[in-house]
Amino acid sequence: MSIKGHILLSQQESLAKSDCTILGITQDKDGGIVCGVAKTETIQGVVSTMVHINNISYYNNIIMNPSKNPTLFHELKTACSFIPIRFKAQKFMKKCIGLLDINERNDLVNNKRDAIFYRYTSEENWFCTRLNLSLAIDLEEFINQECQYIRYLKCCIGWQSKEQPIKPKYVYRGAYMNAIEAISFQIKDTFYIPNFVSTSTVKESAFRGNVIMRIDISNYHAFAALINPNQSKYDEKECLLSCYNVYRFKGFYDSGNRLVIDLETLNESTMVDRKNSPNHAIIGASHGNLPVNLLKGASNEIGDRSINSDGIISQILKLQKNFKLLKIETQPLQEIRTIIL
Repeated sequence: MSIKGHILLSQQESLAKSDCTILGITQDKDGGIVCGVAKTETIQGVVSTMVHINNISYYNNIIMNPSKNPTLFHELKTACSFIPIRFKAQKFMKKCIGLLDINERNDLVNNKRDAIFYRYTSEENWFCTRLNLSLAIDLEEFINQECQYIRYLKCCIGWQSKEQPIKPKYVYRGAYMNAIEAISFQIKDTFYIPNFVSTSTVKESAFRGNVIMRIDISNYHAFAALINPNQSKYDEKECLLSCYNVYRFKGFYDSGNRLVIDLETLNESTMVDRKNSPNHAIIGASHGNLPVNLLKGASNEIGDRSINSDGIISQILKLQKNFKLLKIETQPLQEIRTIIL
């Protein structure tokens, strides 16, 4: 669903009072998170209309105080927070990386692990949604407040995954996306998703949405933890993937009722040159922003998260055609194929 009103993440007062649609979030070369917005009545120039959102107090207040802004927050949480980026964001790098002290780690995994998972899966006031939105856009206040918890949850996922050597080949996650969000996975090819990703081992239990991500974890599942019954009050057959896992795009598929985005998890140590890249950039790639002319001639439907599977596939095909015309030096974009999930 589109987010309209002044949840624009815009520093420009004139835009903040207009009906707008958030079309996608990307990165600048320094690791800052940037959001592309456009007025709903026009699509032209959308990618060039970029505004930094790191310090937007209005947006910050919605996430930090959802009970004071319930209508706006419930619109906001429909936004796609699965944002492919090519290197780790600034606030996260500053606060959330590094190994725990061994005594702290042992106490965490032996005595506090269940409580750490339970908070993520079950705490009220939309805690996990607020956490993941904050990671997706590198929101400073929330990350400062919860940086220790983020580090603890990452550690618990890694530790629990070691104790669960047998896992399914695929896990599933439904989402509402628009075409520009979906095709950004294909164009960027290999990327981080900055937030934690709650998936299900059973496709029927995956979240609703016009797309479903099918994630192959069979080759690398070191940070994919099956949630035990005492770690959640819900029976969702959940497999929780850690924040900043590395993913590779494998293909789009038409399953008949939902667009399938096929992904696989990769070992970060083989994909990132930490020694020579202070922001842990994916090897062999630039920051991977979408081409400015990609949306030339596109309709307003390109930014609609509420369209059905046929609609989003139609829009992706148009974007793929535009991308081909740009003659960018890259692998040809794979066509959409048919699959039975």
